[in-house]
Amino acid sequence: MSTFHAVDMREGNPVTQIIRFSIPMLIGNIAQQLYNTVDSIIVGRFVGDNALAAVGSAGPILNLMIVLFIGISVGASIMVSQYFGAQKREELSKAIGCCITLTGAASLLIMVIGPLTAGPLLRLLNTPESIIAWCEEYLTIIFLGVLGGGYYNILSGVMRGLGDSASALIFLLVATAVNIVLDYVFVAKLGMGVAGVAWATVIAQLVSAVLALVKILRMKDIFELRLRHLMPGGRYFRTLIRLGLPSGVTQAIFSMSMIVVVHRGERHRHAHRRLRDDAGLLPGHGDDDLCRTEYRGGQDGPRGGGCAKRHARGHGHFGGDHRADPAFRQRPDGRVHDHARAD
Repeated sequence: MSTFHAVDMREGNPVTQIIRFSIPMLIGNIAQQLYNTVDSIIVGRFVGDNALAAVGSAGPILNLMIVLFIGISVGASIMVSQYFGAQKREELSKAIGCCITLTGAASLLIMVIGPLTAGPLLRLLNTPESIIAWCEEYLTIIFLGVLGGGYYNILSGVMRGLGDSASALIFLLVATAVNIVLDYVFVAKLGMGVAGVAWATVIAQLVSAVLALVKILRMKDIFELRLRHLMPGGRYFRTLIRLGLPSGVTQAIFSMSMIVVVHRGERHRHAHRRLRDDAGLLPGHGDDDLCRTEYRGGQDGPRGGGCAKRHARGHGHFGGDHRADPAFRQRPDGRVHDHARAD
């Protein structure tokens, strides 16, 4: 039995089949984290802290907008597995066609609504002015290119419903490799900044979607995909939505809670910084913040270990040369002050 083909989970030892099916999914979760981590490392290293904060702040909003795909993907896995296990070829073909059609409709909806609502939503959440433009640019590009990511997620759900979790993993690993290379080229070499990270993500997801579609279309021994299967009737759409709705709602609740956490975190961070700069309070924590900024944002790292030395002495001023950092300026008394909060 080939690892990269549909697998009838009713055959063989159930425990062995479950383990064999689960391992690629576990590896895929790790690969997905690597995917996101590389984005953060490259944008933080070659653009700066504000760009890193912009990408991070955009994440929960992006997740909230793509809950449609999460719901469709889960519903697709369940519905496809049911028809595949029952060996109903025509119904399976219609179920897969329904997934493809619904994904296209959801993608078009997000491509229209996403860019129009990104800016207002960021302002509603009081996103700091220092990063809001980057956040909006990142989200707009991702929303306009959501087709690739949407189809990869849904077609991966279809393959998992057919018992083939290994192919979905391979395509994710290919997307991760493409994303890493394009991140470095667009951001480090071409200087595209946050937009470069977004375009790298869109292109990588499109590559994985094309690979998944080619794989699906070659499974003619299991189902066929013709024009009539793309509009199978309301029963299939209702079933797909019913099966995927609980997962989509769960993800939406989680994303909204993350938006609240990020928003409150930004408020507390700015309140802490204002106390530190204007009243001279909490010098130790302030040194920690600027040390981290200097290590991540400086091209040459800490200048002469100033942060470490001053922190060891408990000094209230910040070490290092922060004049090149756009987020800070130095006061006449030597303290570092956030220009966005300057009086």
